[in-house]
Amino acid sequence: MFNVKHVWITWERQTRNRSMAKAVHAEYIEYAYKKGLLRYIVLSLKTLSFLIKRKPEIIYFQNPSVVLGLVCTLYGFFFRHVKLVGDYHNCALDESSRLFFLSKFIARHCSLVIVTNSSLEHIVAKMGGIAISFPDPLPDVGPFEGGHLQKTKDIVFVTSWANDEPINEVLSAFITSDLHNEGVSLLMTGRPRFDRLTSSQKFYNQHGIVFLGFVDEMRYWALLESAYFVIDLTTRENCMVCGAYEALAVERMLLLSGNKATTEYFGCGLTYTNNTVEDIREKLLFINSNIHNLNEQVFDVISLVVKKQSDNVQRIKSLLEITAK
Repeated sequence: MFNVKHVWITWERQTRNRSMAKAVHAEYIEYAYKKGLLRYIVLSLKTLSFLIKRKPEIIYFQNPSVVLGLVCTLYGFFFRHVKLVGDYHNCALDESSRLFFLSKFIARHCSLVIVTNSSLEHIVAKMGGIAISFPDPLPDVGPFEGGHLQKTKDIVFVTSWANDEPINEVLSAFITSDLHNEGVSLLMTGRPRFDRLTSSQKFYNQHGIVFLGFVDEMRYWALLESAYFVIDLTTRENCMVCGAYEALAVERMLLLSGNKATTEYFGCGLTYTNNTVEDIREKLLFINSNIHNLNEQVFDVISLVVKKQSDNVQRIKSLLEITAK
């Protein structure tokens, strides 16, 4: 049950926002509007109107949007009783960004800033804020309505086709592993950017690779739930990918990038790669050969993550009590 005086506000639909709001028992408020300058005006007025009427004690907000952060900070100037808690994503902590000075200003007026992993806490400290790391909670997953591909060995490669994803490396590793000759397919999410690929779409299709394009939320969860196992990789050192939490929520085995933030949080129960073609291929073959034992380890990882989530909620409560004194 959420506390009506604690609100979590976001201007975009994202799994982390919903699961974090539930974890800290805050009412979830999601405002959306079409893109363009008018979006910021409309959403700012909606947000301020809601806050003035509700008069919450704690406001959790996502950054980005920097504009949302500024709106909440402005509200805090006039209503001094409120505690502001910013949920800072990686791009809000990018010191090379031209909007970094605004994120810094907002952080200094927050009672607390949440980041996704401990390696980012020092950036908030340099901003003049108080940081706590809280990786994504495992999301609640509702019932699935169809959408399953009736296969027994579909690897789901979660990707948005961003520049930090080693897409060509995964495709090359999968093809050279010959897993497709054993009836294994590789399903890729996200709108394809075929200009980034080293071979033609037809060539990949002939080797058991399927480009799904955009899939809606219900379809996405169905894919994960029926996956042989899940891949979600990044070349960014301080990045923890959303697909990891989502796959664990449906008890699927994972292949993740072995950066420090990821391995420290999830521990030794999952499989990690250094993102090279050779290592990814080796890990694909390893998982395929040991899938049953690895699936058993997933439950230990889930238990570990749930325990860490509970500890993080208590840490947030304690820090907010301290900063109020």
